[in-house]
Amino acid sequence: MSPINQTLSRIRSTPIDIVVRKGLHKLKRSITKPFQRWNAVRKPTYSVQVELPRQPLKSFITLPPLEQTKDYRRTFEALANEYIHHRFDVLGSGWVENKHGVHCKGTGGFTYQPQQTDFTTDEDGNWLDFVIRKVNAPVSKSIWQHIDFPYKPIDWQRDIKSGFSWSEDTWYKDITIGFGKGIDAKVPWEVARFHHLLHLAVAHYCSGDEPYKQQLQHEFRNQVLDFISTNPPQFGIQWKSSMDVAIRIANVLVAFDLFTIQGVVFDDDFVEILKHSIYEHANHVYKNLEWSEGMRGNHYLANNCGLLIAACYLPDFPEQQQWLTFSIEQIHNEILYQFNPDGANFEASIPYHRLSAEMIVWAMAILKKAKHDYTIPTDVHNRLQAIYSFTASYIYTTGNAPQIGDNDSGRFLPIFPSVYITSTNTPVFDYQQHQHVLAGLEALLGIPASHTHPEYTIIKELVGTNTGTLSSATNKYSSTFLQCIQKGNIELRIRAGEIGQKGKGGHAHNDQLSFTMAIKGVEFLVDPGTFVYAPLPDERNTFRSTAMHNTLQVGNQEQNTWNTGTLDSLFWLQGDKTTTRIIKHTDTEWQGEHYGFTSPHKRTFTFTETEIQLTDECTAPEDKTIRFHLHPACMFSIKDANTVKIERNGIELEITTVNNQLHIQQSRYSRGYGLSEPSTVLVCWGKENVFQTHIRLIKSH
Repeated sequence: MSPINQTLSRIRSTPIDIVVRKGLHKLKRSITKPFQRWNAVRKPTYSVQVELPRQPLKSFITLPPLEQTKDYRRTFEALANEYIHHRFDVLGSGWVENKHGVHCKGTGGFTYQPQQTDFTTDEDGNWLDFVIRKVNAPVSKSIWQHIDFPYKPIDWQRDIKSGFSWSEDTWYKDITIGFGKGIDAKVPWEVARFHHLLHLAVAHYCSGDEPYKQQLQHEFRNQVLDFISTNPPQFGIQWKSSMDVAIRIANVLVAFDLFTIQGVVFDDDFVEILKHSIYEHANHVYKNLEWSEGMRGNHYLANNCGLLIAACYLPDFPEQQQWLTFSIEQIHNEILYQFNPDGANFEASIPYHRLSAEMIVWAMAILKKAKHDYTIPTDVHNRLQAIYSFTASYIYTTGNAPQIGDNDSGRFLPIFPSVYITSTNTPVFDYQQHQHVLAGLEALLGIPASHTHPEYTIIKELVGTNTGTLSSATNKYSSTFLQCIQKGNIELRIRAGEIGQKGKGGHAHNDQLSFTMAIKGVEFLVDPGTFVYAPLPDERNTFRSTAMHNTLQVGNQEQNTWNTGTLDSLFWLQGDKTTTRIIKHTDTEWQGEHYGFTSPHKRTFTFTETEIQLTDECTAPEDKTIRFHLHPACMFSIKDANTVKIERNGIELEITTVNNQLHIQQSRYSRGYGLSEPSTVLVCWGKENVFQTHIRLIKSH
């Protein structure tokens, strides 16, 4: 379908009043855009003309006792040692030095060479005359001169995977994204979300080496000044996405707070520059809210959470009060809009549920500390309780979570990330750990901690003393898109329900009646993940296809279809053909059905504490295929034509098909955005109307 026909199709499916209002809004933007651009290029976009209150930035965060962080000390030292050398591992890049002129390894075979390889900087900032618009250069250079030298600037415009670089002097509304193979704007955005500043601050807290602590202080200060100097407001890729601007606000402010509560005193000039930059960020977000009457999601929630945190930290003045009042109201609204009554996020994605839950936990916790008379409204509190219950239900006993729906590895304030250290002292991020979400919700709601996690202590200190009730997950939990079942040591997560986003399905996959399975939290059958979005459109569509999930497929049919050819088409499904329904849900049986093929597909799980009997029924005359994607860490052996034995971590199980042979095929698995590794999929096929599969646990320790 052509882009024009795609647009017409969406217009026809949207209520006329919304179409009219959106059309008028778009017309207004097209009229005002030339005047906004003209203003931005003729006078400085820095807020030098704005007089802010002289009061300092406020402080709220308290770190846990050192004893509680001892298990993290090696992690933060390893992370900080990468960051002080400007090496970053973001969205599958691996640890790469980010500097001007660096050559990158490419994405999917697509590599872009740096435009300038002999980049020379100087302490006076004269080099900025060649990269920053003349109107902003004087302020930019004056900020640059506050950096402690020697220092090499970070290339904030560079996609350090593909090598493509945007321009610092391009007005943000003129910047194009999703236009070239291998190019991913998410990569520079991820670097400049400044999650790593939090890790510098905690590494500082954990260390007893005074010279090293001084180095971390200087690195924090220098990187902030570097960014502010080389990214004038409204120019470059870092101002294109208001969501990322908002997340940057939160991370810079909390990192600054983490340093100052340790007794670090930054010079007045730096604090004033930082304060003005926070004002510029908040003002930009407020004037570029990613709101849509038709459908809005985690971007708009991030806008308001970042705006609220900025308003809490800034000293009091009229605009700050306006931002605070506005963001509080909007966050209340969005919690009720973006989280269903059962607590599941409306985007039909577990990773996006994590991101959105993180945002509201931190924003509301900081708000409660900043505004002592604030009380969470009853309807919002009830929804937060539901979010907690759903989160508790989908997390495996190890704290990991299945990758149902899209996974862009997004985080909000990852003060204590899940990281393991290799034998070569290299930090590796674990993108599927969700314990911190549970900890944050428990602390926010006053529920006793179900496990030890430092973020519980931090958020509990922000929230103060309150008492909540524990809403424990049961052996069966049904949400609008996910069924969570635990029977003995067997943990099942069955995908069944809406495609999310009010029917848009932008972060959903063709995975109806697919399931994941863990034994004692150890994953065996998995959702292979997401891999990428815009850089490699064909890969994006492959990973969200029916064949990449543990379900039945009729011929080459897709459960739901999508358009191709535009960036936006990567985040739409053409309606929900599946209209999945749950037929039965008891302690020993679950049954569901969807209608995405020429004939309905009915799937029945009958389970005990050691065995699952799986029955798939479909009367379509075409060949039908059933797939079981194994976690890459699983070892397997073929017992006979119908049985495969699988082992991991001393746990063993068998998968047996009753009438059809099992075949071994190669597939791929993505544990986080931008990452892909080989994996194995078990496949059986035939024209039968009924397929039966037995999954038996034969050793659980």
